[in-house]
Amino acid sequence: MSGASLSRLSIVWKMLAPTPLVVLISLVVVLLIVPPMVRTNVEAAARDAALETIHQYKTVRGIYSRNVVRKVLAHPEFSATVEHSDNINEIPPPATFILDISEALSKEGISLKFYSPFPFANRADRKMDAFGAKAWELLSANPEAVISEETSIDGHRAYRVAVGDVFRQQTCVDCHNYHPLSIKKGWKLGDLRGVFEVVVDVERLLDTGDRVSRFVILAFVASGLLIVLVGVMIGRPIAHRLSEMRGAVQAVADGRWDVDIPASKSNDEIGALGGALEVFRENAKRRVELEEEQLDLYNQIKSQIVLLTDTNKSIERFVPNTFLKLLNKENVIDVELGDYALRDMSVLFTDIRDFTTLSETMTPNDNFSFINNYLGRMGPIIRDHKGFIDKYIGD
Repeated sequence: MSGASLSRLSIVWKMLAPTPLVVLISLVVVLLIVPPMVRTNVEAAARDAALETIHQYKTVRGIYSRNVVRKVLAHPEFSATVEHSDNINEIPPPATFILDISEALSKEGISLKFYSPFPFANRADRKMDAFGAKAWELLSANPEAVISEETSIDGHRAYRVAVGDVFRQQTCVDCHNYHPLSIKKGWKLGDLRGVFEVVVDVERLLDTGDRVSRFVILAFVASGLLIVLVGVMIGRPIAHRLSEMRGAVQAVADGRWDVDIPASKSNDEIGALGGALEVFRENAKRRVELEEEQLDLYNQIKSQIVLLTDTNKSIERFVPNTFLKLLNKENVIDVELGDYALRDMSVLFTDIRDFTTLSETMTPNDNFSFINNYLGRMGPIIRDHKGFIDKYIGD
């Protein structure tokens, strides 16, 4: 939307115009942050759950080794072997016990694997996959590392988490070195015996994260719409009051002093604007009244000046200014009874002979033109000799 079209919109829409942009930017930020954050959190949760599961299995294995195997093997008639299920005098070794538990619990959705490149002979057919081989290689270099990978199992998203299992008890080392089914000899304390791997199904967690992301997006959209709706509900009365105020300002500007000022009694900014407009209206009204009074006074003075000018001209016909100067007076009003001035002067009478007979042969315009030409010649000559014309007389 261009600036020109935006400027014609109501102030309410101008205030709300940034809202969709803010909501859109927020949605982009949510889309860029929330899904990766959910995936990261799910991965961390899966990793922690897997490590906790492995820790629990190791704890169970330790308890089984100390409290069961050691006590049972103290009796010569009992032995620990991987093929124990058909003999009541045989019990599983700790590692076999853990694998048996894992196999039983796999039906409950818990998948635990324990593998190495050196399985017992009865499990020689078990081969490590690519992830297992990579985990063994990395854990051989750093037995304390945690190896994880995202995968898909039966169409479900899952995480495989693997940690190393290190020989920490001499009895375990001796068992693997002397057991007839062990395919590797020469084990010692601290060697990497195998890899514990837990597969965590995260499909449900990721679905939950996707639902959370969608909910957040919908919440942002709903919040934006709600902000616009509330803004319109709040802004429309304000815009209406401002529109009324604009009409009142225009009326005052046009000189309509009886216009009603809206919202002048309210206690908000529009009320303050209305109060200021009332003061402006009264001042403008008073200024116009003063201008009208001044114009009326000016016209009266002008009329008096015109009247006075006409009066002065009429007086000059009877008392010329030259007489006033001889009396050292500025105005005829200054002349008082008894004022006089003695001067030696000559009196010139000029006459146009047979003017009456002559004038009868001319038109009125010719008569006036003739007289004016005559006076135009005589007047300057008289004034050049410091004289003045007192009167004009004739038939």
